[in-house]
Amino acid sequence: MAHRSAFSAGYWWATFIAALTLAGSAMAQASSVQAESIKVSRSGPAYVVDADFHSPAGADLTFEVFTDYDHMASYVPNLGVSEIMEKSGTLWKVHQKGTLKLSLFSLDMESVREIRLAPPFAIDSRGLTGDFKRLESHTTFEVESGGVRVHYHAESEPRFPLPPLVGPALIRRQVAEQFTAMLNEIQKRQ
Repeated sequence: MAHRSAFSAGYWWATFIAALTLAGSAMAQASSVQAESIKVSRSGPAYVVDADFHSPAGADLTFEVFTDYDHMASYVPNLGVSEIMEKSGTLWKVHQKGTLKLSLFSLDMESVREIRLAPPFAIDSRGLTGDFKRLESHTTFEVESGGVRVHYHAESEPRFPLPPLVGPALIRRQVAEQFTAMLNEIQKRQ
C-alpha cells in the first residue's frame, strides 16, 4: 500500500509539473515577451532573472512606461499598489504591493525600493524593506532598428520559501506578464 501511495504522489506531482509547463507555454505563445527571452536560475538562495526583448518604441517612451510607478498598478497585472514615496532628482523611493499567482498558488508581496534613474537608458533598483532579504535589478535600453532592446537582470532572495519546482515557473510567468503589460502600455501611448 505504501508503494501505491508513493506512486500516486509521484504521479500527482508529475501531472502538476506538466500542467505548469503547458500553462507557461500557452502564456508565452500569447504574450509579446517570448518565454525563451526570460531565464530564471538559482544562485545559492537567490533567484537570478535575465530577460532580453524588443520594445517597439524609442528609449524615451519605453523609459517613461518602465518608470511610471504612480500609474503602474493600472496596467501591470497582479500589482495592487505602486507609488513614488520620495523623489530627489534621479533617486526615487518606490513602494509596491502585489500578488504572485500560478494556478492555485498565490503569494502576496510588498517592497520599498530605491530606484536610480539614468534617463532614458538605465534603471537600477535596490530593495530597502519588504518581503525580500535582497532585491536588486538593472534594466538598460539599447537603441536598435524599430525601437529599443530591453536588457533586464534581477537578483532576489525572498524571505519566504518558494517550492523548488514552482518557484522558477512562478517568477518566469510574473516577469513575462509584467513586461507584456508594459509593452502593451507602450503601444497604447504611441
